[in-house]
Amino acid sequence: MFNPKDYSDNFIIEKDHSDYVLKKYIGNIHGTLEIPEGVTRISSFAFGPSWTNNYPEINKIIFPRTLKRIPDCNFGSWANLEEVIIPEGVTSIADSAFFDNKIKKIRLPSTLDRIGKDTFGLCKDLTEIVLNHLSPSIFANLMHEEYAVAETIYSKDPAVKPELQFKIYIGDSKDIELSKYFKHFNINYKNAKFELKQLYIMYGNYVVGYLGHDIDLIMPESSIGVAPWAFAYNKNIKSVTFSKKTKAIGYSAFEGCSALSSITLNDMLETIGDESFMGTSITEVTIPKKVTYVGSYAFAYCHSLKSLTIVKKWTYDDREYDWHSDWKAHLECVPKYQYI
Repeated sequence: MFNPKDYSDNFIIEKDHSDYVLKKYIGNIHGTLEIPEGVTRISSFAFGPSWTNNYPEINKIIFPRTLKRIPDCNFGSWANLEEVIIPEGVTSIADSAFFDNKIKKIRLPSTLDRIGKDTFGLCKDLTEIVLNHLSPSIFANLMHEEYAVAETIYSKDPAVKPELQFKIYIGDSKDIELSKYFKHFNINYKNAKFELKQLYIMYGNYVVGYLGHDIDLIMPESSIGVAPWAFAYNKNIKSVTFSKKTKAIGYSAFEGCSALSSITLNDMLETIGDESFMGTSITEVTIPKKVTYVGSYAFAYCHSLKSLTIVKKWTYDDREYDWHSDWKAHLECVPKYQYI
């Protein structure tokens, strides 16, 4: 049973109804500060205003699993704070909670549903954020101009390109690196809004990634396109059925998906990007009538491809049908043409 007196050398902890509230830190801990299991709340200013206490001897904080909220005015501007362990159970982190310190990596729990303004602002050493799940609100706040890591993400130096200074992953495997998708949409922190539909990561109506392990994929009905590199080198996928609204498949979208043997393209499709299916095990392809561009090496090194059907009559006067000059590079089959 939790007894606050066991920790009285370092903390003043008081009971408030069913809560155990850490009211004040009075210790002189060096190295790792471990807040006792059983503490359910931390008062603002329990560690004093951040601008008056640098706590130079503390480089790591471990929060308890019983804690629900990390308050403001406590852990910002700690001179040597490099690591923070936030366990499952924490649901919110207040404004500027870890503003301006030396945190290098941070893992956010799946229970987190709110993150405040400038939570990790000016944490210039921050290089990696791991999300245990993709929460649309948390991700949007991380990217928002006034929230979380805005000062960390974007350099104020006009000579430096405004690119992410860190990487954002989902889970331990790091199979999904969210930050790599930004460059494909020319977006900035003001409109970076990703969401999760089933196990697909969506940016607007574009599929930009996949978190599942199914071998037969059916794209979300709302998807109008597949982002570059969205499924590249996924070794599980065996078949893909695109939504009826899909108009574009980005470059290298399925490159290196060695098990992929069957794709069902829809009648609305207009663009197949460069190297989009390169190195797959596709056995046959039917190019829909509305396709006006097939990119370079789109089906290169597809060693199992035996039949490629083009549902469109080709004439020299048909300028709209702009096949890339080397789209057939390394194509190891003799296409059969089906005119309509």
